[in-house]
Amino acid sequence: MELLTFQNLSPERKEEIIQTSFAEFALKGYESASLSEIIKRLGLAKGSFYRYFSSKKDLYAYLIQNASERRLSKLDNLIEQPGIDFFEVIRQNFFDKLKFDLENPVIGGFLYRVMHERDNNEVADLIGGLYTSVIKITQSIIELDKFKKQLKIQDSEIVAFQVFHMQLWLYDYVAYKYKIDYHDNIKRGQPVLNLSDVELNRVIDVSISMLKNGI
Repeated sequence: MELLTFQNLSPERKEEIIQTSFAEFALKGYESASLSEIIKRLGLAKGSFYRYFSSKKDLYAYLIQNASERRLSKLDNLIEQPGIDFFEVIRQNFFDKLKFDLENPVIGGFLYRVMHERDNNEVADLIGGLYTSVIKITQSIIELDKFKKQLKIQDSEIVAFQVFHMQLWLYDYVAYKYKIDYHDNIKRGQPVLNLSDVELNRVIDVSISMLKNGI
């Protein structure tokens, strides 16, 4: 993870380093991403960068955590809304994440790449940890008293797994339905997906209906 020297940087400089790194990994993936290119774009000496992160993998781990926290920033407030239904939490959370990716194309592109790096042995542990973390967060929501009684299936782990994979499936379906080339969008610096709120809601509503009622 990040070293103390990085933590002591100004917020503006930290954000510049983070965004430059997001862009490199989003565009090229972990294997092809170059620390030398990141360092060049930032105008740093190579030795200076290694006072911020000790390795490429440490930088990548930090970026995964940073991007995930940003993308989940609305979830706590959503859960705490009085009287909110479990399926509305899932629907709004899906929408918030997709909107986040629209508004933050570099971070959205980075996270999309991350989710497709599972076969890379060097970072498989990081991505496995991310998968486990997301499923555990979803499971903890399901097990809240206010939501648990709304579900027909009492196995919170399998429900959490289904919810998580439905979100991944949404990206594949949207790409198929709207002929979107995610990789090309990332290369051109565009949002991973570029749909209107109306279309996003339509796809999400159908998905949540399937989750709630079956096919």
